[in-house]
Amino acid sequence: RQPPACGRNVRDHFVSKQNFTPTTRRSFVTLNKYTMSKKRILIVEDEALTVLALQQELAELGYEIAGNASTAADALRVAEDNRADLVLMDIQLDGGISGIAAAAAIRGHLDIPVVFLTAHASAETVGRAVESGAFGYLLKPYTVPELKAAIDIALHKHNTEVAMRRALASRLPAYIAPSSI
Repeated sequence: RQPPACGRNVRDHFVSKQNFTPTTRRSFVTLNKYTMSKKRILIVEDEALTVLALQQELAELGYEIAGNASTAADALRVAEDNRADLVLMDIQLDGGISGIAAAAAIRGHLDIPVVFLTAHASAETVGRAVESGAFGYLLKPYTVPELKAAIDIALHKHNTEVAMRRALASRLPAYIAPSSI
């Protein structure tokens, strides 16, 4: 029998409870002394079976589903209405507008990081995704650990970028600092 880690029972230290706050539409996981918001992920995918699989996988990983969309126009609307923390975006979408164009608009107008989840691996497609400001590019078929890693890296990179912009803005004179930061 192993002794408890650091003199206490680790399992009891990390007892979790889930609460839902209707005003912010965010759920929270409480880990005794630690409270963290569940990250909300928008799925933009035109294949229904892929959407269902992603919803299940993301829920099992502890993420909250912010909604789903199958067109670029719906993606923009749902991303803005539901304030997703991250968007998982297919490149080929219904409606004639590509996921790359939708990602650039979401990134530019809403400052939400986008991770592409696609079967397209050509150098041209990857290059267009990079130019759109993508935070990740995951090829189908993917594994759940690959999905989790791509999401975690994108969220961390975005948080770091936001913190750097705020730090820079705080050092600039008031007449130069952008008001949108």
